[in-house]
Amino acid sequence: MIPVPLLVCVVGAWCAVYLLDTLLKSSVTHRISYESWLASRGLMLSPFHVRWQTTMFNRLFAYCARINPHVLYLWFNSGLVFGIVAMLGSVVLLTKTLQQTLAQMTTDNPRMGSQQALQVVVPGVNLPTSQLGILLHRPDAQRSNT
Repeated sequence: MIPVPLLVCVVGAWCAVYLLDTLLKSSVTHRISYESWLASRGLMLSPFHVRWQTTMFNRLFAYCARINPHVLYLWFNSGLVFGIVAMLGSVVLLTKTLQQTLAQMTTDNPRMGSQQALQVVVPGVNLPTSQLGILLHRPDAQRSNT
């Protein structure tokens, strides 16, 4: 079952943080000091998003680049290539799933559902909300049998 009180607490806490951020940014007396405090720590807040930028690892990357710059170049380029290939693959997979879902919606053949590569899960529509806890359950989490 979904822990609704926990969800309400998390959303409520985030709303309080975002409201405080908005109030401090709109305050005439605290705006400059608050924005400079955020900038000095590399923080940016937006709805349900916190961005933290740091220069903490710059020396490590500079050291690795001095040892063997070609390896660092290959590392970042391989990340770029993997990202592009994964993005294109996900677009192809989602397009195929959309086509299969639309085909399944227009036909009465019940066997077409077993051919789908992905199953769209929308809590409350095709997944009961009581089953959402099972879907989000971590198998490696330890439970006490009391």
